[in-house]
Amino acid sequence: MIQERYALAARASSLGMSDITQGPADVLTAAGWAGQSDKLGIGTLLARLRAEADSVSARELDGANEGVDRVLLLMRLQTLGPAKDALMRYGSISATRLKLGVTDAQVARVIGAVIRHWLWPQCQHCDGRGTVDSAEKGPAVRVCKHCKGSGKASLSGGEGDEIKLGAHMLAMCDEFAGSALGRISKHLRHS
Repeated sequence: MIQERYALAARASSLGMSDITQGPADVLTAAGWAGQSDKLGIGTLLARLRAEADSVSARELDGANEGVDRVLLLMRLQTLGPAKDALMRYGSISATRLKLGVTDAQVARVIGAVIRHWLWPQCQHCDGRGTVDSAEKGPAVRVCKHCKGSGKASLSGGEGDEIKLGAHMLAMCDEFAGSALGRISKHLRHS
């Protein structure tokens, strides 16, 4: 899968090139070429952000203290700032285009929740299993009440237009990143 190849290439310590096989340097070069045709620049940022996020688990993030530990974990996500800024701009444009009555502060809150959910979509209470061990009397395993057994977290926060914007932005993150990864894959096939 191209996302895994991109994540490995982004963390590679050796960027040597070979005429025989494609290596990390080839993948990163293809990502650069793909980025040139990314009109908004969001897709390649999101692909890179997801690759960086593979090194930080949601549980690790949730378990970190609110202070220094959390900041140190988030610092591993070097693309977080530029991706958030790009999504904020696109979110503001989308809110206007969709005629949603949200303020810039609401857009910022929605974008934060969208990024968190897009990077770590599993329910944090059951680790994406849909069930939890019961400490109470009764069955040893029960359906997780937070995700209702789906294993997927719901997009948190907001109401009304914020929920609409969040759903739209979540779908756009998938579309942008998928398109960028498709372009990377295409460049790799033609190199």
